[in-house]
Amino acid sequence: MLTLGVSLQGCMSTSQPQQLTPQEQELRNQMMQAMIAKMKASTVALQSQQNVNQNLQPVPVPKAKPTLTIDDLNHQIEGLKSNDTGISFERSRDGIKVNGIMYLDPEGEITRVGSNSLTGEFSYLVHTRGNEYVVKYNKAGSGAEAITLAHATIDSRGAKVVTVTGRKLSGNSVIPTSRGFIVARDSSAFNFDPRDGLNSFSAADGYHIARYQNGDVSSTGYILLEKDPETDSVANLMDSFSSLAGSIGIIEDEAFEYLLANIKTGSVVPLNIRTSGKNINVLSECKKKNSIVNECAKSESRESLFEPNGSKNLRHYFWKVYWFNTPEGSYAIAQESGLKKITIINLKTAKKSVAFERALGISGFTTTQTPEGKITVDASLGFSTETIDDAVAFFNKQGV
Repeated sequence: MLTLGVSLQGCMSTSQPQQLTPQEQELRNQMMQAMIAKMKASTVALQSQQNVNQNLQPVPVPKAKPTLTIDDLNHQIEGLKSNDTGISFERSRDGIKVNGIMYLDPEGEITRVGSNSLTGEFSYLVHTRGNEYVVKYNKAGSGAEAITLAHATIDSRGAKVVTVTGRKLSGNSVIPTSRGFIVARDSSAFNFDPRDGLNSFSAADGYHIARYQNGDVSSTGYILLEKDPETDSVANLMDSFSSLAGSIGIIEDEAFEYLLANIKTGSVVPLNIRTSGKNINVLSECKKKNSIVNECAKSESRESLFEPNGSKNLRHYFWKVYWFNTPEGSYAIAQESGLKKITIINLKTAKKSVAFERALGISGFTTTQTPEGKITVDASLGFSTETIDDAVAFFNKQGV
């Protein structure tokens, strides 16, 4: 039997320590190594259990941002003073120009804007990071920082919005207006205006809220609706042929696939505009074949207001209808019947006056509102451009 010499603290011994044989020393080393390994294993197990216990604890919930009362928010809005009367707003790919000067937001890129030239009010959606956005309000000439109205997360699944007053909204998209913003769903919308509260609107049967709005819903009272897509593939094919034929003048293009709807009364003004032409083709993985031609491996079709080179996608409905609040009421300017006509529309009466007409088509038009509220229209007719300085005055002269 092998024995180990052990010294115990507190015990007196005058004998010399027992010398160990090589076999005993080897056994002792093995036992010490086993004991150390066991202690290490116990330590690792204890640390693992502590980590598990930490993971099982509730994740700290971020503190909610303090909310304002609606009165506090309106007090901030009323504090924006401006002596400017009549403002020129111009949309651009990078945001908006106010009286010819680019308006920028320090938090990020401005992606959408709603504005009213008569009052100088405007709200906008600014992309801060990732899928996070902020809706802000300002008044041209105030010289003050914009007022935050809401925070939003927007991605492929939709939009979730929380106003600074604590209201929660969800939908497909966020549309700024001159006095607030709209959260749109397929066939309904919620209009948040701090001074008027939260109001809802339902689209006409067979239509949904258009994703892009080229007019101010707040000041005009009208929102653009788009016809629901056809599910029948044959119907889609015939629709595409009719759209092409109408645009080049083979047949008279009659397809009221867009409506301007009054958000309070529900009355609608039909627009002879088709839904086709919204998408552009974006090429990628391209290699130069020669000095003129590139070969590209991939082509992606997606909806866009702009071409890859930055120019306007004039086939998109956004550039085919504008509507404004004027001193004489709400009016729209639209390119209808394919490319053939530019019309001026009184939205209250739904009556139309043809401003320009060309059998071979009008390649494009632009319209702006002056600080005085007049609507100017420029149309490209072949190799020339013709202008109507005051569309409402032109409409009244026609006696429609």
